Amino acid sequence: IVPKVGVDPFVLSYDLAKAWREKLTPKGLQLTSLAEANFVDLVWGNERPPLPCTHAFHHPLEYSGQKLKQKVEMCFREIQMVDAEVFVCSALDEVAWLLNVRGADIPFNPVLISYVVLHKTSG
Repeated sequence: IVPKVGVDPFVLSYDLAKAWREKLTPKGLQLTSLAEANFVDLVWGNERPPLPCTHAFHHPLEYSGQKLKQKVEMCFREIQMVDAEVFVCSALDEVAWLLNVRGADIPFNPVLISYVVLHKTSG
């Protein structure tokens, strides 16, 4: 029986999984996906509180420094420069900066639980 290290494939990047696999394999350990049963979700059960959902508000240009359109155009230029198909922004502070929005989903942080996906054909 090979000892296994379980990971949630929905939160672990490919590169990190590859690096872990390279370190674990020589030690006789196998990296395995827990896609079927996320242990954290199982522990929460039905008692997990809902995600917050506060209102977003516009962050004025006088503070943001650039319009949303300018920032998105910069992203599309970068997408083209690196010949990418899609840009995924999942860092909450970066989403807030890019979209010039603020919120209160996270206590003491002016961000929203949000993500941005820019596809090269949508620019």
